[in-house]
Amino acid sequence: MDREILMLQSADPVAYAEMIHVSGVANRAYAARHGMGYSLYLGIRRGYFPWHACFNRILILKEMILAGYKGWVFYLDADAYVYDQAFDIRAYLDSLGEVSMVVRPGGVDGHGWDINDGAFLIDLANPMAIEIIDRWYEDFMATPEAELAAAEEWEAVPSDQPRLQRILRENDYLAKSLRIVDPAFFNDYSSTFLRQAFRGENFTIQQRVDMIKKDLADLDVPDWAW
Repeated sequence: MDREILMLQSADPVAYAEMIHVSGVANRAYAARHGMGYSLYLGIRRGYFPWHACFNRILILKEMILAGYKGWVFYLDADAYVYDQAFDIRAYLDSLGEVSMVVRPGGVDGHGWDINDGAFLIDLANPMAIEIIDRWYEDFMATPEAELAAAEEWEAVPSDQPRLQRILRENDYLAKSLRIVDPAFFNDYSSTFLRQAFRGENFTIQQRVDMIKKDLADLDVPDWAW
């Protein structure tokens, strides 16, 4: 596979600044090893409170489509990081055929729309992927500014994930374009390839940072990645 792959991380510049620096060590090293670009955005593209940084992914992906980008994007939240630094991501993507996104399930009920978007791969040359982003963007931008300005608490307006889940639930053909993968492989606490130190289980941010640091001690990453 010789198509471009861009690894993208984003977070607010306060609450998750340390975490994204730590997870970024593993991710920058992996991107360099496998010939991918790496992009980090710290800030809030639209919104007022730190948790509004969850919407950054929607706006950045829309901007990339408008700019004509036709490669894959490997999106990771601040708490997501590549554990298996040797995994051949290009061969893996080649093996999938036509899919819009690679994601893990968000729940255990088996619904194709119930996904977790804390980390995913999306093919911005795929028409289904472009439609997903367009609908996601339109849904978020329809949120009145006054409601967003009053939404200090998490989910005071719907966050990124329930918006995406609703779009997939209401448009089954889009949900069918996804590749849902096993959390044992992708996007869980102990996944073999990509891990995520989730917000759940009553962990503090510092405890989650320490989880990532513990795993980094197992990895062979170059000094420059720090």
